[in-house]
Amino acid sequence: MPDAILVEGLALRRGGIEILRNVSFRVDRGLVGLVGPNGSGKSSLLRVLAGVADPHAGQVAIAGHDLRASPVSARAALGYMPQSEEFFPYLSPAELLRTFADVRGLADAEVDRFVALTRPGAADLPIGTLSSGQRRKLAFVAATQGTPAVWLLDEPTNALDDAARAYVWDALRRHCEAGGTAVVATHRVPELPLTSAHRLEVEHHGVRHRIVG
Repeated sequence: MPDAILVEGLALRRGGIEILRNVSFRVDRGLVGLVGPNGSGKSSLLRVLAGVADPHAGQVAIAGHDLRASPVSARAALGYMPQSEEFFPYLSPAELLRTFADVRGLADAEVDRFVALTRPGAADLPIGTLSSGQRRKLAFVAATQGTPAVWLLDEPTNALDDAARAYVWDALRRHCEAGGTAVVATHRVPELPLTSAHRLEVEHHGVRHRIVG
């Protein structure tokens, strides 16, 4: 079985500034904490893994699919939740999730899951009128719609209430127990569950894979 994520010799620059240098690691199944101080490159790394940002060098494979050679297959195997949502403000959550489902070839848009996290009627409001917490809930449902094998989540519990935060961590636990993989970027390490024994530590333009405990 191929690695869930394989990274070899990754380099990334932005505006002439080096963000990541010669990064290599592999991730198998389970929950992995992506940790490091603000500005260390956690979000940049997730953007590269998700195929949103192009690295200047190196190779990335998701579930055995090379992100450059087989981008459609690689992206079909992952779900990405960015730190900041960039949804069309005039669409409703229901419209957005149905559009995502159509693109992914899914029969169920999982609108009911968003409603359960918010309130009745919220799925039909313009996204631009939603609170920051409601938009984060929408982003989580959109990223995990259809349960792709690999979840890439950037600060997924930001702006969430306690009940929604518990829901997210429970969904992560169930996904990983079922054989999935989740990489969760956070600078709040104590929030990571004790079951997350693996850490990707971003510092000094590099990434160190460490097993905790």
